[in-house]
Amino acid sequence: MSRTYLIVDNSSVIRQTLEKMLRRFTDRDERILTAESSEEALEVFRAEKPDIVLLDIMLPDVDGDQTAQVMFNEDPDTRVVVITGLMEDDPRVREMIMKGAFDFLQKPIHSSDVEELIRLLRREEGSSGRIK
Repeated sequence: MSRTYLIVDNSSVIRQTLEKMLRRFTDRDERILTAESSEEALEVFRAEKPDIVLLDIMLPDVDGDQTAQVMFNEDPDTRVVVITGLMEDDPRVREMIMKGAFDFLQKPIHSSDVEELIRLLRREEGSSGRIK
């Protein structure tokens, strides 16, 4: 099954690194898109309808939690993965997970974390027949 990923982070280094990691663990036909701000992320989200959004909590224009809320409102089945330098027990991270975030990746993100995320997504797909 071909998926579309959207990586949202204001750091070009993090976007490029995550894209390389995803390409390593995903199928060749899966698309990986990027955005550096909430505004750009929502434009890409609406135009491309990604299956999975890797979303930084702290963006320069609008916080990731507000961006995620818009995405959840427009497509409740979207899988949002929180990416942040904050600890998992930080109230902002916990709140995003309580509101429906699929998973959490802590910076610095390691290749093994991305591999495990892909494994979780595939397991979910196998149990429901589809990601979304």
